[in-house]
Amino acid sequence: MSNSTLALVGDAVCDFTLITEKLADPSDIIYVDKGNIKISIGGHPLNISIDLVKLGMVGNKVKILVSVGNDLCGSYIISTLKSYGIDTRWIHVAENQETGKDVIIVINGEDRRFHVDLGANLQLSAKNVIRALGEIRPALLHVTVGVIKAIDESLQDVLEAARNEGALTFVDIGVATRPSGGWEFFRESIKEGLIDIFHANSYETRKVLGFSDLNEVIHLLLRSGVRVVLITEGERGAMLATNSFLIRQPPFRVRVVDPTGAGDAFQAGFLYYISSERQPQESLELLENDPKEAARALAYSQATGAACVTAPGTTEAVTSNKVKEILAGQLDIVLKETMLTKF
Repeated sequence: MSNSTLALVGDAVCDFTLITEKLADPSDIIYVDKGNIKISIGGHPLNISIDLVKLGMVGNKVKILVSVGNDLCGSYIISTLKSYGIDTRWIHVAENQETGKDVIIVINGEDRRFHVDLGANLQLSAKNVIRALGEIRPALLHVTVGVIKAIDESLQDVLEAARNEGALTFVDIGVATRPSGGWEFFRESIKEGLIDIFHANSYETRKVLGFSDLNEVIHLLLRSGVRVVLITEGERGAMLATNSFLIRQPPFRVRVVDPTGAGDAFQAGFLYYISSERQPQESLELLENDPKEAARALAYSQATGAACVTAPGTTEAVTSNKVKEILAGQLDIVLKETMLTKF
């Protein structure tokens, strides 16, 4: 295990998840199966951090930079993270705002529906994040964009601060539609060459960057200085691209119970893969130049995402043993069907 430190910036919410065959009619009631209504902590940094610890990372190497309210949900978020040993010293507690909340409805056979009250998330400031980065000096900074206006509008400053501390930068598109404006801030950050690793699903990628052809998006990102592009495609698998090659990989096949958190688990898998044995910078250099290593990193990421969807909730099903079980049963098949295109 390397001594890599990861800093994660973005949203924090209490998730209220309902899994059901259908919604109740007005004035009616539906009794759902045990466990199909869950209360848990959520938000991209929180999900990823817990997944990382469950995969085997030491909790105090994971630093969380979010904002919560001074209320029951805020206390629940902090105490839950602490129970995993995760460093919560950098969490901002807003006195006059309630913690963000997300009501997630999962109707069988349909995609998830999210209903979000951002609450105290809007109190997270780029100034405080930059100050924290100077003290943490992480090996890698992961930022979820599209949710918190203050972070989005100062994204270049945040990424530059991370670079100045010697950190890799990993940017994830958190939502396809921002609650506060367009995506010019992100396009400018791409032009400035401040992003080392990019992740989004295929829908988010097309919508944010305005291309229908994913190949065009990938080449745009690589020409702008992104070193590794990660695009997830749900049941179609995932892609990983560097300046030397493009990998298209089929998915691991599992029974899907709840798809919530799969993208975060995928990213946790990738972060763990590049941080568990080497420093992230060293791992990324190896991955950029070795398609076989890249294919294995992508497979580990996909297996982590696949583990996530096998139970209700965003992190419950992610364990090191579950990921190993999925890899043991399907890795050879997935690698055999992985397609490589050299540039």
